[in-house]
Amino acid sequence: MSVNERWVELLANEGYRPKVQDDDATVVEFKAERLRYRILLEENDPEFVGVVLDYSVESGHEFQKLLAVANHLNASMKVVKTVVHPDGDAVRFCYEAIVKTALEPGLLDRALAYLRNTSDQFFEEVRKEPVVRA
Repeated sequence: MSVNERWVELLANEGYRPKVQDDDATVVEFKAERLRYRILLEENDPEFVGVVLDYSVESGHEFQKLLAVANHLNASMKVVKTVVHPDGDAVRFCYEAIVKTALEPGLLDRALAYLRNTSDQFFEEVRKEPVVRA
């Protein structure tokens, strides 16, 4: 069984409706709580899994502020990478893990919770008005 097939089966057994992207067999999409997640897989590294949550960023935010918030989260949060697209129009949150055999109970739920929490913190910080010091 390929890595891709294993994750499709695993997600289906957890009650999700996974879909393999037509153009890339190493990406499996699924929805949870009205959010669209993608699982990034590597056939040459079958123990690696990346669970990704992508968002568009509203225009009008300074790129430097987006980077500063992402850097702060990368330094303070566990296991989630926050990456701002170079154009400043999108942000990616990625939970990466090594899964030796079967998925540990609760790992996927925990990954989704980490992704939601990190993305919530990112947008909360981005929307804050800068503090002006006298």
